[in-house]
Amino acid sequence: MSFTGGITVNGTLNVQSWGNQGVVTVNAGGVLSNSVSNLVSGGGSRIYVGSVSTPGGQLNLQGGTSLDLQGSLLVNNGTITGPTNVYYGSLAKGAGTFGAVNVYDGGKFSPRQQSGQRDNRRRNPQQRRPVPCRDQRRLGYGRD
Repeated sequence: MSFTGGITVNGTLNVQSWGNQGVVTVNAGGVLSNSVSNLVSGGGSRIYVGSVSTPGGQLNLQGGTSLDLQGSLLVNNGTITGPTNVYYGSLAKGAGTFGAVNVYDGGKFSPRQQSGQRDNRRRNPQQRRPVPCRDQRRLGYGRD
């Protein structure tokens, strides 16, 4: 079974053998539970679990299933239980809790705060890190 269009989960939604070709939003307090086969999110589709302003929501992958991102976007500001596979053309990001994340060629995983959040870590602008240089000649070595 495949889903196209948009769906918003505010309660509990149990799905089996389900695929996403649209936009799925799991709001804080909402639970999307998948079983039987992997949940596939295809090209151009999006899944949002929680949001920056209201974190929460759960995506549960049960019975050995996984979330397979194939050319899609996942923004997680809630909790994902179970593995996420990030394939070519996909991006998984967010400040939420992820299970195991497997990134394949052409996929990207960026677990961190979302835009709009302030980073309160202190930085010392005087502190510099060395920059590695692969060409030793630039450092004065190996000159003729």
